[in-house]
Formats: sequence, C-alpha cells, structure tokens
Amino acid sequence: MITETDKEESKNHYVDNQKLYQQNGYSVIPGKYGSKMPAIKAWSDYCFRFPTIDEVVSWTRNFSQTNLDVALGEASGIIALDIDCIDQRILDVIMPILPSSPVVKRGSKGETRFFRFSGESTDSLKFNGDMVVEILSSNKKTTLPPSRHPNGLNYVWTSEETLLTIDKSTLPILPPALFTHLGSVLRSTFPDLIQPSLGKTFSGRNDELSSF
Repeated sequence: MITETDKEESKNHYVDNQKLYQQNGYSVIPGKYGSKMPAIKAWSDYCFRFPTIDEVVSWTRNFSQTNLDVALGEASGIIALDIDCIDQRILDVIMPILPSSPVVKRGSKGETRFFRFSGESTDSLKFNGDMVVEILSSNKKTTLPPSRHPNGLNYVWTSEETLLTIDKSTLPILPPALFTHLGSVLRSTFPDLIQPSLGKTFSGRNDELSSF
C-alpha cells in the first residue's frame, strides 16, 4: 500500500538513487517530479544503451526535482508487467493466471511486476477500451520507488525484494503467448461481450475484448 511521505523528504530521487541502480546494471533516467513523464528528450534511447558519464553529470546538475525512471528492455535486462485494471470481474479472471514475480511495486492502482528481458516486445491487452494489463519492454520506462506519484503519494515496493536487492538474472521470464491465453480465457468467461462482426482476436498488440 502507498503511504504518506515525510514533508522533509528529498525531491530529487534521480540524484539520490541513480548511482546504486547503475552499479546494479540498470539504465536509469530522470523523470519529472510528481509525474509519469520523463524529464529528458529522446529518453527511449536509454532502453538500448546506458547514459554516459557526461549525460549523468548534466542531469544531476540541471534538475533540482526529479523522479527515478528505469528504461526497460535490452539495456536494463528487465521488463515490467503492468496490471492497470480496476474492474473486479476482470481481475478475478486474470489474477490467478498472471505469473508472479519476487519484485513488485505499486503506484496508485494495480501493480507492476518485474521480469527478466528475453526479447519480449511491448504489448497490451484492453477491455472496453481500457487498459487491463501491459507488457512494458523496449521503448518503455517505468517509475521506481520512492518517486512521487501524480496523486501526491510515493511509489512503494510491495515485495520483500527490490530491484536493488535481487540478482536480476534470477528474475523469472514471462511465459510465451501470455496475452493469447488471457484473451482465450476472457472470451470463454464473458461470451456475451464478444461481437464477432468486429473480428477481434487476441493475437497481441492493440487487441481488445469487445465492449458491452
């Protein structure tokens, strides 16, 4: 659960934490404080390479308030499974199917589970136009604790392990065709919600379970 933070806490989470994350093999970048937006341009480049020393020095000098973001995919060697659904009917179906991870964070709603990168592409599964679950890989990033969420509270780790305490090579790999399986289960669970004329399938990117 997210908790209220101390009013005297640092507001420069990138400066405070970037060194430890880089030492542990993660490509981290500054985000805008209290926002999900990155603080730099061309930020997705860091999904494929680490920041240079000069770039890190520039960022630490130029930003006085920051969040801490990790660029996902190839460079960091990790991906994230972002569960962003608030419909309890859907959660009751998907939660027993979704793979667990020893490293989990929470922001406002849902949770984010971390996995080892194994060439996965970014992908998403939607329901009624709303995001249900998303695989965040290359060209995506996620904000790390203890950064400030837009809701005014802080991101927190809800697992005993964090990205700094675990050997990332021991993180599990997502099962193949996960979203295809989820889509099949949702179709069989909610057959009345499917509109065959739309021709929607659950083969991957941009697929949706048809709306009511």
